[in-house]
Amino acid sequence: EQEKLEVIAAKQLERMRNLDVDGIILYDIQDESDRTSEERTYPFIHTVAPETYYRDYLKDVEKVKNIAIWGRSMGAVTTLLYASRNAWSLAVSCLVLDSPFAEFKRLFKEQAKKRTSMPGILSEGAFSVLKMTIQDKAGFDLGALKPISCVPKIYIPVLFGASKDDD
Repeated sequence: EQEKLEVIAAKQLERMRNLDVDGIILYDIQDESDRTSEERTYPFIHTVAPETYYRDYLKDVEKVKNIAIWGRSMGAVTTLLYASRNAWSLAVSCLVLDSPFAEFKRLFKEQAKKRTSMPGILSEGAFSVLKMTIQDKAGFDLGALKPISCVPKIYIPVLFGASKDDD
């Protein structure tokens, strides 16, 4: 896969060298490898984090001074969490975050209510079991996953988007 990414990046770099580029947008594409086995027009490559793709494959872009990162759903949450740590190793100008959730526990309960006939008290118990399992296996507190609390720590412009009936 790395060789394929290098070929793709080389083609992109060549195209950008011939253009008067002000900036680029790196975006998070949802990995669909587990959702469909249908043949694609283009060969499938597993998703690479936008900041990793820029750092490892597009770092030779001399003209580009403005970089925007776009993330959707969990990609938006990941971008938000990452940006809140001021961990950018590149000059990111702004973020475009499409449908990030505010708090995982609330998302879990909303989805349980929408997709099952589970009463609220049972979804609370199910969340507790899931939280303990994740804590035991990954050492991560799922109850503390509240991306909304990261917003005040971000010092670059962020555009948040969501639709009226967003799931």
